[in-house]
Order: sequence, then C-alpha cells, then structure tokens
Amino acid sequence: MCKPGWFCMWEDNNYNGNAIGFIPNVANVGSYWNDRATSFWNRTGKTVCVWTDTWYRGQGFGLGAGAWTWNIGSNTTQHDFMGGQFGNMNDTVSSISNC
Repeated sequence: MCKPGWFCMWEDNNYNGNAIGFIPNVANVGSYWNDRATSFWNRTGKTVCVWTDTWYRGQGFGLGAGAWTWNIGSNTTQHDFMGGQFGNMNDTVSSISNC
C-alpha cells in the first residue's frame, strides 16, 4: 500500500479510490493526479509540503513525518499538520516537496 519513505495520496476520502506514492520532490504530480487527491499519508520521516500549483507554488501546507489525514476537505480531520491555518485543500494538490 503506502511504503515507508513514500508520501501517498488517494483520490477519495477514507483512503478509497486510486492511490499513488511519491518520493518528494515532485514538481508536477501529472495530469491524472492534478487537483484530484483527498486522503494523504506521509511516511517519509520528514515534513512534506503539498502545493496547489506546479513547481511548489500557490497555497501550501506541511504534513509532518508520519502524519495523515483521511479527508483534507474537512478541517476536523487533520493530524499533526505543521504551520498555520489553511482552507479546504480537497482536490487542489499539484506538487509535493520536502519542507
């Protein structure tokens, strides 16, 4: 499923639908995954930033090592996010980087 060292994302909430794992840095998640992910799990051992635009631009947030969220669209389900407030990030991710 989500291997150690990967940052994984699923297209639906509660880790349903298609899934993919990345080793950051990924400047463009690709046409299929662009603006499609809802669930995340960071297994990299480092904080990973997820960005709304390609090449690590736009709105971003950090997901701490080992952190996960089953639904990024709900502000009540975040676990161990680093940094400040962020809005609904459901289906907005375009790039992934180490923070």
